[in-house]
Amino acid sequence: MKDLVSIIIPVYNKEKYISNCIESVLSQTYEALEIVVINDGSTDSSSQLVIDFIKKDKRIKFFSQANAGVGAARNKGILSATGKDILFLDADDVLSKNYVENLMKYKKYDLVVSGIRIISHERKIEEQQIIPENSVKYLPEDIEKILTHDKYPIFSIVCTKLFNLSIIKENGLAFLPIQYGEDSIFMISYLSKIKTVKTISFVGYINNVVLGTLSHGKNKNVWKQAKLIPENARKILNLSNESNAWQFLMLRSMKLSFMNSTNTYRDFKKNFKIIEDDGAINLLTFSKTNRSIDNFMILMVKYKLIFILYRLFKLRN
Repeated sequence: MKDLVSIIIPVYNKEKYISNCIESVLSQTYEALEIVVINDGSTDSSSQLVIDFIKKDKRIKFFSQANAGVGAARNKGILSATGKDILFLDADDVLSKNYVENLMKYKKYDLVVSGIRIISHERKIEEQQIIPENSVKYLPEDIEKILTHDKYPIFSIVCTKLFNLSIIKENGLAFLPIQYGEDSIFMISYLSKIKTVKTISFVGYINNVVLGTLSHGKNKNVWKQAKLIPENARKILNLSNESNAWQFLMLRSMKLSFMNSTNTYRDFKKNFKIIEDDGAINLLTFSKTNRSIDNFMILMVKYKLIFILYRLFKLRN
């Protein structure tokens, strides 16, 4: 008998996408599935669409809660899941038919990491892919090697991965009630509790970029949440402020905050002042990265070349 795999899908007002999402799960070649859908206070027809699917396939388990955010919805899914392994799927994304089957080939590992295909249907951007190399990494010895510019993008999200549910439950791992960085902090927490990671070049998770969602919208107050990533990493992994991994995460959090405060120069300058008052800028160190562009940014931050930074991040948007 095949091991049961739980797929957790949080849903908030996704009536345009939820049907395609669930269809992609029901059509998986790996059939031993438990589909845990959490309605996070939707006000559109999302719930009814899921209920209609339940009539067709009893593998779907449906729960509703007052709107509390994607992290809380995933936590509800974790508590409700009964599979040996779990996957996280966003309601506007889809899976290739052999997605679960390909990841389950490596179920002996504590974490399986696959690639992602990123598509935008609402604005003209080129299709992107993030593809991990085929390898095995042993933790905790190599965990800081993951916290780098080249490797961390795929490790910073919970989608595209196969997790061991017992490890999550036995260690009480859960998503924080924040809008930004909850994936990163959960991943760092999980990585600190496991021994083996398998990365595979297979790409079967399709991320549909939807404008206006939290992950692709703007929020002027990102820093308060983004700084929790390096702060939690320091505690969980016992990192020093001078370590390459912590420096990378701190700079990355600053970039995220800068990127989300470019509506006006006034907003950007105000955000810079908040980061400066937190003392974060003084903690940045040169030569902790091989990327000259990062050292260039640190230089601009330390010399408070705020307008140039604003123009650079404005151009990136």
